[in-house]
Amino acid sequence: MRCEEFRETIEETPRHEVSAALREHLGQCPACALYARDWQTVRAGLDLLAVEPEPEPMLGFAARVLRRLEESETSSLASREELLERAGRRMLYATSFLVLTLVLMLVLPTTGPVRAQAFTELFPTEPAVVAENNPIFNDDSAANPPLAPSAPAENGGKATQ
Repeated sequence: MRCEEFRETIEETPRHEVSAALREHLGQCPACALYARDWQTVRAGLDLLAVEPEPEPMLGFAARVLRRLEESETSSLASREELLERAGRRMLYATSFLVLTLVLMLVLPTTGPVRAQAFTELFPTEPAVVAENNPIFNDDSAANPPLAPSAPAENGGKATQ
């Protein structure tokens, strides 16, 4: 017998009608023995509750219950309206925040401290630009570099460009 079958069977059978198969499984499985002991305690508690008499309702109990039911119906309508009003306000706030964000994105300039130029754009490393801005090489020789050296005279002593 499997443990699941045992637990279902022990819950459904009365206390005095435990079969031999159930007793055999109880002797072999300590987990099911613990479960049977716990179930027996729960069953005993339920039996004690069944014997105890029901308490009598206090005077005015039915009237209080009916009054609270009527109040809950009217308050539920008010709470629904309040819920819809809150949801509408939140939707209005969210929409206005989104519109404000989009307007700011369109109006603000695209450059600034957050979108500054890259470091390489600020300090170019091209040699021609460095030579023009350097006061040492500010003469005409830097602006007009010499032509490439001429090759040996194979063309009758004329230099080729």
